[in-house]
Amino acid sequence: MRTVRLFLCAALLCFATGLSAQFFQGIGVMGGLTWGNQRWSSPTMELATPKTKRLLRFNGEIFAEFFAHENLRWVTEAQFNMKGTKTDGFGVTQNYTNNIIAWNNYLKIRHETYRFIPYVLVGPRLEYTMSSPQSFEQFHVTGSAGAGTEIVSFGALKFLTEIHYVPDLTRSFSSEPLDIKQKVWELRVGLKWVPNNGDKCPPVYR
Repeated sequence: MRTVRLFLCAALLCFATGLSAQFFQGIGVMGGLTWGNQRWSSPTMELATPKTKRLLRFNGEIFAEFFAHENLRWVTEAQFNMKGTKTDGFGVTQNYTNNIIAWNNYLKIRHETYRFIPYVLVGPRLEYTMSSPQSFEQFHVTGSAGAGTEIVSFGALKFLTEIHYVPDLTRSFSSEPLDIKQKVWELRVGLKWVPNNGDKCPPVYR
């Protein structure tokens, strides 16, 4: 738990440094469900069950959004995630749950409409395995591709929904003769606070 507190404090400090910057576009929290499984592979033996059964767990995030471009933004995010599988690669029932903290960065491509702002997110994640019954590597890299919607409102708080597909780019576990990669789907909802940034209507001259 001490590692989690230090990680979140560092992330919040990083976010706070941008609060006064002109390109800062908001900060928020999200949470939801993580639906994941694993791919077990071995070059020296044939696994009985190539696909493992999916395990439903949870995730939570704090994030900040930057750049005042109409269609392009950068989102950086600190995340706690629970990944795993219901069965191992041999078909044996095993509820593996791996607790992970991650630093996620996305390119956000958005399009503003009258009521909604649909967007897509793509980028890398650097993950640290806090605890794992499978003795996973502490650090590994994943990719993330997602889509979301922001509901347009006149207040400072905005409601968001997102879905992400997150496959490992590097192995979560590697040994002789077994390699494991994880892949998950995330369904998330949250709130974003958007500052005024001093935007005012231009004066009208007569």
